[in-house]
Amino acid sequence: LWLRLERPGQRLLDVGCGNGEYLAAMRWAGWDVSGVEPDPESVQMGRSQLGLEIHQGVLEDVCLPDESFDVITMQHAVEHLPDPVRTLQVAYRLLRPGGRLVVVTPNVNSLARRFFSHHWVSWDPPRHLFLFSNRALRRALAEAGFGVRQAWTPARTARWVVQTSLQIRREGKCTNAARPKYGPAARWGGRLLRLAENALSPILPLGEELVMVAARPKETSSREGEKRA
Repeated sequence: LWLRLERPGQRLLDVGCGNGEYLAAMRWAGWDVSGVEPDPESVQMGRSQLGLEIHQGVLEDVCLPDESFDVITMQHAVEHLPDPVRTLQVAYRLLRPGGRLVVVTPNVNSLARRFFSHHWVSWDPPRHLFLFSNRALRRALAEAGFGVRQAWTPARTARWVVQTSLQIRREGKCTNAARPKYGPAARWGGRLLRLAENALSPILPLGEELVMVAARPKETSSREGEKRA
């Protein structure tokens, strides 16, 4: 998730960590890791099979000390939240001054969304409650107190988006989004879409994912964070 790996010992919290595979990789790289995950089966897998510290529930309800993490990551989690700004405010409180938040979410202004319209796979109702444009996510982060340091729209999921969206267009549903079958149209369409998004993304935010790296200002105190929350 675009984090420098040569910083062993920093504390990382992954929100919506699933079974903890990402956390296990970061632990191997030297980070002190924890996770939050609402699904009990995923939590049990991460705890028993990987030996991870994973808190079951949502971030607002998990008891964690203020200003205790250097980095918080939310990879395809914010779109599932019933109150994204509220959750971002809690993340702000848990970060140390100067700490960073990395958010990855589907980009509602992507080229594939424009092309596939209501067949675009990342609408994903009813699991996705909010979808963000660059402007909307910046506003949500600002309301929580964060300052955005970097923002870009990678096209790494373009091939998968084309395949699954084509299946939805043809069949009215996606039967196996985790392992879609790539036909010739999907393979070439995914390659072309990825090339187009990579070429345009430096100018326009048209990639399939929206990535923002935000930071809690160094001069803030926990009392200010509580006021924002």
